[in-house]
Amino acid sequence: MKLLSIIVPVYNVEAYLPDCLDSIFSQMDSHSDIEVIVVNDGSQDGSTTILEEYRKRYDSITVITQSNQGLSLARMNGLERAQGKYVWFVDSDDYLADHALEIILQLIQDPEAPSVIMTPIRWVGEEEGHVSFDYTIDNPRLMTGKDILFDPLFPQWLVSRYLISRSLFDNKSLYFPEGLIHEDEYFGSVLLMLAGEVLVYDKFLLNHRMRHGSIMQTISIRSSYDCISNYQQLKAFSETLPQAEQRLFLRHAQRLLQLSYVTNEKNWNTPGFRRFKREKGPYIISELLRNARSYTFQELASFLLLVIAPNTFRKYFPKQ
Repeated sequence: MKLLSIIVPVYNVEAYLPDCLDSIFSQMDSHSDIEVIVVNDGSQDGSTTILEEYRKRYDSITVITQSNQGLSLARMNGLERAQGKYVWFVDSDDYLADHALEIILQLIQDPEAPSVIMTPIRWVGEEEGHVSFDYTIDNPRLMTGKDILFDPLFPQWLVSRYLISRSLFDNKSLYFPEGLIHEDEYFGSVLLMLAGEVLVYDKFLLNHRMRHGSIMQTISIRSSYDCISNYQQLKAFSETLPQAEQRLFLRHAQRLLQLSYVTNEKNWNTPGFRRFKREKGPYIISELLRNARSYTFQELASFLLLVIAPNTFRKYFPKQ
């Protein structure tokens, strides 16, 4: 059994793939307890040739080739082959921080290591060179996954922030929703509810490249529909939770209902978004009203205003 499986989904990233793989293999040295599983999800550019070169150079890499099935299935198919005690999902346009693997091995070899280790992400602007961190703390701390989920200081999305015990995937609720954008919103929420104790680490281990043309930088009407689909899957998961936790979890999940509007603000006046509003607006309102006790009057009123009259909402809440 390996200590760590690094799973890298690849789709048309020839410009970034060498940086990603070099940042991994330059740190591996003779670590035979690390494996790298790359899933080529039907790439049509030079990514396939690059992967063949790395396969010839490194015994520790496994390349899985499949027809294009999307990011979620690429990750899940890589997970099926993983032999590591811990799993790390790394996107193919990102790259590891210096000494990341050395730090990770120290953390996961600790006999008292929890099932999830969470790290901040260093966001790097591809063109403007902007660098930021999505959370900062002074020292590592142990927290419950539930406390992290409901603490606004800590983001739960971007799955590459987590080192995950392979055993957690025995729970069938932990998966990446197939064919959806924002799949990390579902995955991270469920992961933290299942995790128990989590080590919240203070140092970043991964550089996340914000590039034009990536899924999260390309907002479309589809993303609004996918927010609703992710919410519906989170709602189904909430029914497996103790009743005392359901209302808090649904309040958290309903951020996706809000996200379905605010991420597409540039499209509010287009026919496509007006159709989305007609189709999904009544559903969103009904879900909010069912969980109304979780909100203050002001919160619920502003949320409903966003759904009913988004342009008016923006007039009164320009920064929200």
